[in-house]
Amino acid sequence: MKIKLTILFLLIVVIAQTQIYNNWNFGFGASINFNANASGGLPTNNSFHAMRADEGNATISDKNGKLLFYTNGRNVFNKLNDTLLNGGNINGHKSSFQSSIIIPHPGNVNLYYIITSDAFENGLVKGYNYHIVDITRDNGKGEVISKNNPLQALGTERLTAVQHANGVDVWVITNDKYSNTFRCWLITCNGILPTAVVSTVGVLLNTYPDMDIGAMKVSPDGTKLCQTHLPDVDLATNTNFCQLFDFNNSTGVVSNAKQLLFPGNYVYSAEFSPNSQLLYLTDVNHQSILQVDAKLPTAAAIIGSVTYVPCGFGIFGIQMAPDKKLYTTRVGNQLGVIQQPNIKGLGCSFKDTAFHLNGAIAQLNLPNVINNAFVDNKNDFTFSYIDSCTGKLQFNAFSNLPNIVTYNWNFGDGTTANTINPIHQYTDLNRLYNVQLIITSTNSCATIIRSQIVVPQGVLLVPNFTYTLQCDSGLIAFTNTSYNEPLQTNYSWNFGDANTSNATNPTHKYSTTGTYNVTLSYANNNSCFAKTKTISITYEKITVTTLPDITINEGAALTLLTTSNGTQYTWTPNSSINDTALLQPTVAPLQDIVYVVKSQNATGCFGIDTIKITVIPQKEIYIPTAFTPNDDTKNDVLVPKFSTLLRNVTFDIYNRFGQKIFTGTPANNYSWNGQYKNAIVNTGAYIFQFTALNIEGKKVLKKGTVMVLY
Repeated sequence: MKIKLTILFLLIVVIAQTQIYNNWNFGFGASINFNANASGGLPTNNSFHAMRADEGNATISDKNGKLLFYTNGRNVFNKLNDTLLNGGNINGHKSSFQSSIIIPHPGNVNLYYIITSDAFENGLVKGYNYHIVDITRDNGKGEVISKNNPLQALGTERLTAVQHANGVDVWVITNDKYSNTFRCWLITCNGILPTAVVSTVGVLLNTYPDMDIGAMKVSPDGTKLCQTHLPDVDLATNTNFCQLFDFNNSTGVVSNAKQLLFPGNYVYSAEFSPNSQLLYLTDVNHQSILQVDAKLPTAAAIIGSVTYVPCGFGIFGIQMAPDKKLYTTRVGNQLGVIQQPNIKGLGCSFKDTAFHLNGAIAQLNLPNVINNAFVDNKNDFTFSYIDSCTGKLQFNAFSNLPNIVTYNWNFGDGTTANTINPIHQYTDLNRLYNVQLIITSTNSCATIIRSQIVVPQGVLLVPNFTYTLQCDSGLIAFTNTSYNEPLQTNYSWNFGDANTSNATNPTHKYSTTGTYNVTLSYANNNSCFAKTKTISITYEKITVTTLPDITINEGAALTLLTTSNGTQYTWTPNSSINDTALLQPTVAPLQDIVYVVKSQNATGCFGIDTIKITVIPQKEIYIPTAFTPNDDTKNDVLVPKFSTLLRNVTFDIYNRFGQKIFTGTPANNYSWNGQYKNAIVNTGAYIFQFTALNIEGKKVLKKGTVMVLY
């Protein structure tokens, strides 16, 4: 039976509204992309890039999400990770928090503007500059054809951009140094207009120099502007605050300042939710992200709406991504993610270590973008499902461009259309499609390209789950990690022992050990969505038994004969043991010790046993008569063995001329590797002298010779 579904009943997959920011290169080698992949998982790691970006950075891709170039505000790199022609030494700074932003030229698809800001470390003397890239140059790798053009002298590290209300032009927003002045520069089809719209509003930020460090962000609907600054931690009391303004994206006017003070917090950066309702503020020193309702009428009401979202560390940068989630960064190899940023309160679902960078290192900020690039309420398209079982969809375009508007569709499967509201049916339903709409007008120089990822059945079902086993009790906690499940989903679990559950994240207790095939099935009232995932789980109680407690002579070696049904072994401590990961290692302790062995299986179940070894100190000093320092791992070093009761030990080696060639110390474990002055000595006899004080304080002396053989 075919069932019609609408957006009310299904979680529609909308991954990217536009793809020009689908690649992010930032930090030290960190490179990720938000382009759709076969399984629907987003984002994914790219190969390392060539840039070092301590703070601000920007990356741009083409309309299909393919990387074009990127910058840290100082150098520009092409898609092959080489410096763009003429792309070195542009007037930004890699230590500026918002060092750069890349903006496509509204009237020329081959040209891009790079706007840069100088850094506090450089005295902000270079201000804001603009640079122009022609991507067709150098065989499509691009060239900076004009650079270091002054836009504004003596600015700050704050820099942002937002689309004009007409959906074509772009406002670039800057701050004057030590001021409360905003300048909005309009980029049109004719380029950057020479005169900015100037607004003087809000608090004069000149109390201390660090006030010129911070961020600006505009809400996706273009109506709000948030400005932050670095707190002065040396102040006796924390007076750090941020400011929220009204922004008119038709005129470029900034107005109606609201000062948001959160005593005890160190607000540094900001980002809005995709629906523009909520504002998220990062705290560089505390373990929380502040969420407030930015649409409330007064500063007091906004402050009163705060929710402190816990996080493990102080966070610097926060940025909306093409998947409409908010990503956060601190120095490290992981990114945090606010997964549902439109939801008020802790339901926004922040995960502090949600995305791993495969060894690359994030720094203080993520790529700067036109902040409403992912949301355009004036020029875009929507879609709904006529019949999800057959992949039949209704597309609807809208635009505020003047005069006659044309719509050119590409449905991502090789088919096109040029009507405003086409209907399209897909044949392969189990994959993602990038649907692209090009909007043009007879009275506009611009071409607007909007794209969305569409799943023909309304959702790409990828069932999956993880589990945690409490080994002693047999209780297993299952976590449903399925990708993009429908809102109205019926979960069904079969635990493989004739027991079932319909919970989203159930727990189950097995009565006996064994291997069980656990199956997660889900579907809703549409049979098209029936999917299953089966994982084999082994529940077994791990036993491990080593030798009983034993007494040995000092210097004796002992193999710890151990039995276990586990697969991984760990011995502690790691003193006087040949391998802590062996089931039956060999030990030679010099003093009494208790070894602990932990044996576990692949599911994490483990067992523990211990052995206490009592060591009888040897009364004699033993020094081998020969050794072979030939790097074959056998008898490569000369090590004297002596009672642990001896103290003030010295151990010296002399050649046949009476020249001292080695002095043993606790630091080198009294062991001689057969070298003198970093060179292997010749074969022959060498004299040793061993001295110490015994437990009675009497001097102990032993002399002799040792042969060096090869």
